[in-house]
Amino acid sequence: RNQPVVLALWVARAVFDSSLQQAVPARYVAGAYESREAWAAALERSEVRVQWDPDFPPSGPKLARKAIQLGLRGEAARRLAAEGITGVADITPFARQQSEFRGAPDMLFTPAQDVYPVRDRQLAARLGLDKSVPG
Repeated sequence: RNQPVVLALWVARAVFDSSLQQAVPARYVAGAYESREAWAAALERSEVRVQWDPDFPPSGPKLARKAIQLGLRGEAARRLAAEGITGVADITPFARQQSEFRGAPDMLFTPAQDVYPVRDRQLAARLGLDKSVPG
């Protein structure tokens, strides 16, 4: 609702991973930085911010898991647009058709979702992704 256009984007892994490397959490996470001041300075300098939002299924209340949201600006945003996007599809008609089935999950087609494999342990811990890193 209230989204006039829905686009599906394909993003090159190298560019996405580079964005993650630059990302700074939007909220202070104890232990991820030397101090709150160091985090604040990193956040101010960073062109990529990461925050965790509630994740909602199509049919209702929020799930226990969170959804990552990346905010890009400056060169990071330009690089993603120029080098990172490898495909775009307007899926607005499909999304509108599927919205009719929110109350009938057996009829609903949704994108496959999986944990994104971040192999850098320090990065995963800094961004709150450490549960996705194999032990």
